[in-house]
Amino acid sequence: MMMKSKPHVAVVGAGAFGGWTALHLLEGGARVTLVDAWGPGNSRASSGGETRIMRGTYGPDQPYTELAARALKLWHKYERSWKKRFLHRTGVLWMVSSRDDAYERGSLASLREGRIKFQQFSTKEMKKRWPQINFSDVHWGIYEPECGYLDARVSCQAVVDAFIDEGGSYRQVAVLSQGLEDAPLRSLNLSDGSRLKADYYVFACGPWLGKLFPKTIGERVRPTKQDIFFFGPPAGDSRFTDAQLPVWGDHGDRFFYGIPGSDNRGFKMADDTRGAAFDPTCGERVVSPATLKRVREYMAFRFPALKGAPLIETRICQYEQTPDSNFILDRHPRMDNVWLLGGGSGHGFKHGPALGEKMAELILNDGEAELIKLKEACLLIAPDKIQVNSLDRPGSEEWVAPAGEERLLAIKEFFSPLQIEIIGRPAAKRFADAHPCNLTKSIIAVLRRRPSTLKDLCESLGADAASVEDAVAALLKGRRDLGIHTEMFSEGLMELIECGAVTNNKKTLHPHKSVASFAMGRRRLYDYIHNNPLFEFLPNSYVNDPFVIAQNRRMVSINSALEVDLGGQVCADSLGSLPYSGIGGQVDFVRGTSRASEGVAVIALPCTAKDGAVSRIVAQLKPGAGVVTSRGDVRWVATEFGAVNLFGRNLRQRAELLISIAHPQFRDELQRQAAKLWVRS
Repeated sequence: MMMKSKPHVAVVGAGAFGGWTALHLLEGGARVTLVDAWGPGNSRASSGGETRIMRGTYGPDQPYTELAARALKLWHKYERSWKKRFLHRTGVLWMVSSRDDAYERGSLASLREGRIKFQQFSTKEMKKRWPQINFSDVHWGIYEPECGYLDARVSCQAVVDAFIDEGGSYRQVAVLSQGLEDAPLRSLNLSDGSRLKADYYVFACGPWLGKLFPKTIGERVRPTKQDIFFFGPPAGDSRFTDAQLPVWGDHGDRFFYGIPGSDNRGFKMADDTRGAAFDPTCGERVVSPATLKRVREYMAFRFPALKGAPLIETRICQYEQTPDSNFILDRHPRMDNVWLLGGGSGHGFKHGPALGEKMAELILNDGEAELIKLKEACLLIAPDKIQVNSLDRPGSEEWVAPAGEERLLAIKEFFSPLQIEIIGRPAAKRFADAHPCNLTKSIIAVLRRRPSTLKDLCESLGADAASVEDAVAALLKGRRDLGIHTEMFSEGLMELIECGAVTNNKKTLHPHKSVASFAMGRRRLYDYIHNNPLFEFLPNSYVNDPFVIAQNRRMVSINSALEVDLGGQVCADSLGSLPYSGIGGQVDFVRGTSRASEGVAVIALPCTAKDGAVSRIVAQLKPGAGVVTSRGDVRWVATEFGAVNLFGRNLRQRAELLISIAHPQFRDELQRQAAKLWVRS
């Protein structure tokens, strides 16, 4: 589309994202019409309320610290230009009460690169500076002196006022969903019966984005109910005001945060755990007694002087939550003149000036979206389900894959009927019968520590997958605080959640959620998953992305194999030239796990097949066999006879190590074959 010299852009939503986008577009030379159903910073909006936190601490390998640094400069610029104050630089204190401080340690480099000033404080230093806080379980802290809190509602109104003063057109009117999904979009139907026609359309409508685009976005932006509490400090006690206390966050088993008393409104506190689904239009904004009880208990511990403080005010806001908590900034997949901006996920407000600037640049330069950690498949519409019947057992339960699984489509479409039969074979015919418990003990021996994120799934969809996986799951039932990031979720993993081994509390990516792209099992599994807020089912292109996987600290991936040759090549999808299963996400998880901090990637296989008659550790793969994972990627290989690390080893060393974990009856023959090939025994 050719860009006009002065294009007309319609922006829907006058909150933190939409208002700033409209202003930057106007300043860039566009003619802009801004519309909002209830007005800037209204009580239904994600940008409503009085205050929001401004911070730069965001963990490792993310774009948000850099974005926050740019936003800080823009907040300062417009404060000076408008002679108004929005950012209260009380400082932000990030308390590390979790034993796993990878998030905070990973933040330090990003803060330095973004040139956001910070200090690292010991517990002793924090106690001296803020004696009103109980730091007894806090290990250390990050303090950002130039950050603090923003006036939310006031700044939203100020942006719209400036937009109007500079010549922008603002209308308080609702946009109807009628026709929005029909390409091309030529005009908007408005609630007053009129139509708004523009060259470009930007939808920055917060929690309503999925309602306006039910096919494209739908529940990929999910509003959640978040309870906010204000407590009254003792009379005459100024220790809990913004003059004597910074904005704070406490990263422990749960994440609590608060803003000290401002404008005489009390001590603000909230639990950042994502709440229940919420209707931002008609939902009753009443706080949960259970959440209030939890917050009171925390407050009594962390701020002893506020124990028993009266609750003087409450608010309900909502997060516009995306599956991965990252923002959406992209063109509509079917309409070049439509842009989607949203998914603030509870941390978007501070970034408004910078995101608005970015969106304006993209539109005015007619550019492609510079994705801000948006996974392109978030806009992919998937089929409802695929049913695969167990052909060996007439009348058996169906195996159903929920929406979003693309790999089963590929299997059904491109592989022979034999493949579908293999998926549904009864457990009695599965070949992983060579001491699976010993095999899993070998795998656990590799770890030598408790993993915080478990990917205990054999990625091959062959008939062996569930056996190894379920054996691993059985051995892990005595563990605690495991987490799940997996391609396929199965019954073995469900049982780990039910027994308390999996809590997902220690995950560095998607904490408190089990992440998968599809599930396969019996009806009980699907009933367990249905509407269960502990799960996040995301597209394969995101879940299997090695760079996403690598964000899980102490990641453990366990993948199955049919054969491993003495050089370390892994065959997991074929019996010779006969296709046996799809390659799945094995390579993705091996590579992603290997990149992760303290990651351990394991290829696990029983050392024999056919009741011990055939070795799975082989000198050479069968003719025509596919190599799924190359020897350059392989790290650990485990059988019931032990586990060996091949990484960095030469060919002779690899052969010797792999022969050591083969079944003893095949070791002599493997040594003779190795000598004939390329290794002197």
